[in-house]
Amino acid sequence: MTFFTETNIRNEAARIGFFNKSLKTLGDSVKNNIKETYKQDEKKLKLQSLQYGDKAMNHKNQKEHLESECKKSPIIPTEFSIGLLGIFLIIILAQTGKIVSGIMAPILVSLGFTGSLILRFHEVNKPNWRPILFTSLSIIGGIIVISSLLENENGVTPSLMAGLVTGVNIYILNSTIIDSSHYLINEAKKVFIIAKKFIHGCLFRFWKGKNNTANQSLTILQREIEIETYKITNIIELENVLGRTAREAKTMKAEKSIPQSIITEEFNYAN
Repeated sequence: MTFFTETNIRNEAARIGFFNKSLKTLGDSVKNNIKETYKQDEKKLKLQSLQYGDKAMNHKNQKEHLESECKKSPIIPTEFSIGLLGIFLIIILAQTGKIVSGIMAPILVSLGFTGSLILRFHEVNKPNWRPILFTSLSIIGGIIVISSLLENENGVTPSLMAGLVTGVNIYILNSTIIDSSHYLINEAKKVFIIAKKFIHGCLFRFWKGKNNTANQSLTILQREIEIETYKITNIIELENVLGRTAREAKTMKAEKSIPQSIITEEFNYAN
């Protein structure tokens, strides 16, 4: 394909006008040249628009799917609180064990799990000796704390208070640890789904913005093609008119330059 400069276009349009030829071939060639000039940029923007649109739609679908899951199984504040309570009690027991003696931390935490584990593998769901087992473990944990604090000369009252609090924590932890773990896992899954929904929402807005930008750039580019085509079309038509005018002027000049003797002879012949 031949690419024309503006000067070439003007000259060719004027030449065609002068010889009174059709502008169709020149017009089609120039329009194709304009399209070829912008072809790569237009192709790139269309591809970007398609890719960004697909990504935005994918994240939108994911977001809507996760929203439906959240509606089916919303977060239950009570269960979430029980799950957090289990973690809180474990941290308290671990910190108490560290304060008393470094080796006591795993022992106290283990006492908080032992009763629940025994019941977990027992055939009876809630046997009569359940409170006795939990109370025994609580007393053991309390005695350990009290004894260790008294050995370190922390005073009777603080030692008894710390032992009492530790015993209560062990009892509550044994009573709730199974449900607490179950609730915590379920609620953590729900929180994870909410987090994923939020991320997909952000990504949807991001790619939607990129898609809009690509579409706007494509619209501007297409408008530039239209303007350039309109401009060149007008130039061709103008130069074509000038070429036709030049031909007419040349014809008129030629007619005026006919010899006077020829005109006289024609006049005498007519008489």
